[in-house]
Amino acid sequence: MIKSPTNSVWILGRILVNGDSDLYNVLKLQNQFTLTPLSQYGKPVITAKNETLADFKKAVVSPNTQDSIRFFEELRVALKKNPTPAGETALIAVFDRIGLSKNETPYGTNLDPAIAAGLSRAIKDGDQVIKNAFNNSLGIDINDWSYSTDIGTYGYNYLLRAAITEVA
Repeated sequence: MIKSPTNSVWILGRILVNGDSDLYNVLKLQNQFTLTPLSQYGKPVITAKNETLADFKKAVVSPNTQDSIRFFEELRVALKKNPTPAGETALIAVFDRIGLSKNETPYGTNLDPAIAAGLSRAIKDGDQVIKNAFNNSLGIDINDWSYSTDIGTYGYNYLLRAAITEVA
């Protein structure tokens, strides 16, 4: 059993493929993987539509969001579906200051240009911080595979979570 504190989970797995002739076996194995909420365990399987990240973004982003700061709108909506953990009062205060807790998008075309430019710059700077964090968190190299025991147990380490997501 894997506990998830949010309404969304992301599972990453790797299967060794021994050449083209092995693809059929790997696909057959992949098709046996399931993800079941504990509340549904032992009950008949219900096939759900596989929602991709692109579907998620399309369905929730306000259409009048400025493209250069679309990340903040996506984050605002995601936080509505997956609130911050208890004990994150300081983080929530920062989120409030940049509009992430609002019910309607504050990132539309009427946003102050200086604020929009600052948020856009924050996205670029944040992306570089995440890339640097990933390069510093690769873990142990075993036979050209990076191995780390920290992956999947992030707690409040949002930078590590973002760094792993960067390459997954």
